[in-house]
Amino acid sequence: MRSKLRIVVEYSGAVILIWVILHLVVLGWVGLNDNAETADVIVIFGNKVETNGLPSNRLARRLDRGVEL
Repeated sequence: MRSKLRIVVEYSGAVILIWVILHLVVLGWVGLNDNAETADVIVIFGNKVETNGLPSNRLARRLDRGVEL
């Protein structure tokens, strides 16, 4: 006969596994069904601007990608 602790641990593990799988399915579905619309503005998060006022290399790449979008 299994102990009550083992039963609780098994059920808890099953609940956590189901929760993770459910969230992965929802995230996948939302990610694949993009309802993007045209916009007048885009927000681009970056890293830093150099002291001379130029964007860092990483921020520059993000800005270039934003222009492509």
